[in-house]
Amino acid sequence: MLNFLYFIFVFVFAILTLIYMAMPDLVQNTIPFGIRIPPEYIHNPYIREMKKIFRKWVVLVGITSIIVYTLMSITINNSDTIAIFNVTLFSVIFFFFIIYYIIHKKIGKRKVEEGWYSNKPTYTYASLDMDRDSELKIWVVLLPFIIIFVTIIIGIWRYPSLPANFPVHYAINGTPNGWMSKTPFNVFLIVVIAFLVNVFIDLLMYATVIYSKRDIDPAHPYVSQKQQIKFTNIMFEYLQIMLVFVNVSFMFSAFQIWGLIGSDQLSVVFITIPVFIGVVILVAATYKTGQSGAKIVINDTGKDTKNGHLHIDDDMFWIGGFIYYNKEDPSIFVGKRFGVGWTLNFGNPKAWVIIFLIILFIIATTLMIIFHRNI
Repeated sequence: MLNFLYFIFVFVFAILTLIYMAMPDLVQNTIPFGIRIPPEYIHNPYIREMKKIFRKWVVLVGITSIIVYTLMSITINNSDTIAIFNVTLFSVIFFFFIIYYIIHKKIGKRKVEEGWYSNKPTYTYASLDMDRDSELKIWVVLLPFIIIFVTIIIGIWRYPSLPANFPVHYAINGTPNGWMSKTPFNVFLIVVIAFLVNVFIDLLMYATVIYSKRDIDPAHPYVSQKQQIKFTNIMFEYLQIMLVFVNVSFMFSAFQIWGLIGSDQLSVVFITIPVFIGVVILVAATYKTGQSGAKIVINDTGKDTKNGHLHIDDDMFWIGGFIYYNKEDPSIFVGKRFGVGWTLNFGNPKAWVIIFLIILFIIATTLMIIFHRNI
């Protein structure tokens, strides 16, 4: 049987498919599918053909996922809706990755066979001092916390009228299946989690700004550098906008726990829709900027040298075009080659510390929820 969640989840598959279809246009045109190429090969017929093949298979997988999910939703009990969605989602992401990886290998092979980089002098131009030029606005960081503050005020108003034991989790049909005793910490647990998530993401983003490497194109270093600075500022601001919508979802979740809204499927829509809106806004921003600001127009006002220098062929540091491993590079974060945003330099020991902290944060918040759900 189809319900509200079905349409929300189908929307997720559709958006995910559109994002992957657009991905070849978001990345830098000299790094198609994670392979570094000289500028004269940007419009190479083989690369254009690979982009068409990639989009064709992405559309096929996306449509197939919606059909399969629909059939499973009709034939399987509603209580398994989320499990079905998770299995289908991970399957779609896996097949999207396989499509990308096959084309990545094909372009890499063609590059080597035809000697696209043979006997060409190359240059590197990198900078780690992004913090000096980035303009991160404090008021933007505070926007998501305003939603949390409003939620706290409403919670304080609601607290006296809550029962001694109140539901904190609901089954798909709206029936309570998790309870907590009334204590200030239990009542405001979801607000505490929202606050910790916001702080953790802000710290991670700030670390990305400070410790990421700007991989500058030596052919036009001024424009390339300014594009990446502007990209960082835009991404930081739109990430905060997304956090505003995520916090609205946390607020609606708190309202459900506090009995201010119902526990039916319509309330689930209120809880989930803001997150999707925030994600769509962030995706729209990335489509406008491109990865590392590749689509941002910069007026160089004659400051760019435009010397025709060719970027060093650094494919050897990228495993599959998406895992960066370079022990000689002191940067912790680097721009993704396929996708938008940053990834870690797994050759830097500090990157593994960050991974450990992320895992620790996830485990801590999960245990916090599980422990208090059983009180």
